[in-house]
Amino acid sequence: MSASSTISPSAPAMPSSPPPIERRFGATAKPSPMTRRKSITQEMIDPSTTLPSLHELLNAADRSTFDNATLRRVLRRPPFAATSNRYLCTPFSNKEAEAIVGRKAPFRILQTNNNQTNNNETQAEEVYPLFAALALGASQDVIHKLYDFFPMALGETTRAGNTALHIACQYGAPAPDVVFLLRHCPSHAKSKSKESWSTPLHLACSTKRGACVDVIRALAIQNPAAFAEQDRKGNTPLHLACFNRSSSPDVIQSIVAHRRAALETTNDNGMTPLHAACLSNQSFSIAKTIVTKYPDAAIQVDVHGNVPAHYACSHGSSASLSLVRTLLEVDPQSAIMKNRHGYDPFDVAQSKPSTPKAVVNSLHLARDFKSLGPDSDAKAATLHKSMLQSGWASGANLVLDIRPGIIHKMNVDERMMPQVLQRLDKSREEREKRRMLKHVSSSSPLLAMFQVICDLPEMIRDSDDSVDS
Repeated sequence: MSASSTISPSAPAMPSSPPPIERRFGATAKPSPMTRRKSITQEMIDPSTTLPSLHELLNAADRSTFDNATLRRVLRRPPFAATSNRYLCTPFSNKEAEAIVGRKAPFRILQTNNNQTNNNETQAEEVYPLFAALALGASQDVIHKLYDFFPMALGETTRAGNTALHIACQYGAPAPDVVFLLRHCPSHAKSKSKESWSTPLHLACSTKRGACVDVIRALAIQNPAAFAEQDRKGNTPLHLACFNRSSSPDVIQSIVAHRRAALETTNDNGMTPLHAACLSNQSFSIAKTIVTKYPDAAIQVDVHGNVPAHYACSHGSSASLSLVRTLLEVDPQSAIMKNRHGYDPFDVAQSKPSTPKAVVNSLHLARDFKSLGPDSDAKAATLHKSMLQSGWASGANLVLDIRPGIIHKMNVDERMMPQVLQRLDKSREEREKRRMLKHVSSSSPLLAMFQVICDLPEMIRDSDDSVDS
């Protein structure tokens, strides 16, 4: 078949709209250049097809009703097509496109509270089309064209003080769009909104679409101090990421890697990020990451007297057994800590009839740690046996850490005794190290020195082994 036959009028008609470009990472292959050329040519030859205007397409209520493919077709037609190449466009067509893209309109996707009314009604705020395109998740070529036609839109803000970068982060724009905005307006990474005092990083961590690690890294490059910034309610970006059910463990680890001190920061309600994770019933892996990095958060109380275990036990049937047990293993004292209403985590869990029995039983067993006195080997042995029967091996090991004397009353194989004693010594060292770390600020250079001193015996042993070998 000759090459000319592929563009003859008898050839099958192409689809009315080309397939949209995938905007996420791992995108599928783009349409071939020939397909794009034929689609654009066909649209230019057939001007009888009536398409909605730019503002009509961007007035969608949400992403599910937004037609990005049709918007791309509109931007290929006059007057936008005539201005797609700045070196070939006429002054009249360039001004016409600027007038359209530079005209503010009330787009439904950006709803704000109308402070001028008494009945708290909402009305769509008048913003530039670029803002609505970022909120609706338009493809990158659309974002770039809207910027080319009216670059001054990036210098504007909404009534709440949000820049285009705030909008992109709030509505979960992909990393390439955020990088594009940072390249043109890097100072916006440090700006705060008027109402909530939120930086773009705060909004990126609280977006309903889930924060993106690449977005967090891009914002951190321009404004690393944003990880310590607090909004009007005292929340850091780590707080908001822990409150956000769409957050992934990678996001939490990325934030902690940039600023570990954020684990110790409390908001206006006295809540640490671990409180926030337990209140929002985050996945076990997220809470485990926080507890591992900052164990003292397990017994830290907020303004209501609640420890994280109170919130972890308040979710009824969805309460996580792994999370509750992990909090109790860090410090069993949290099982008997009462809030301002006089309830401990066991009381909170028992008040929910749908709470799993395993969670209630674990809390009941953890409360018995208080009764383990100097002469309570019999009680400790009974508690150890009960924990093993309930499948809580870590809790049983915790009993041995507190009352190691009961090991002689247990039927332990003599061949296993050295491993058991080694495990007890290691647990005791970790507990003593954690107790000493309480007296050293995490931001102090003495922390690094203290950790080196703690690791010094092991380093000497390794050195001796290498010399002997």
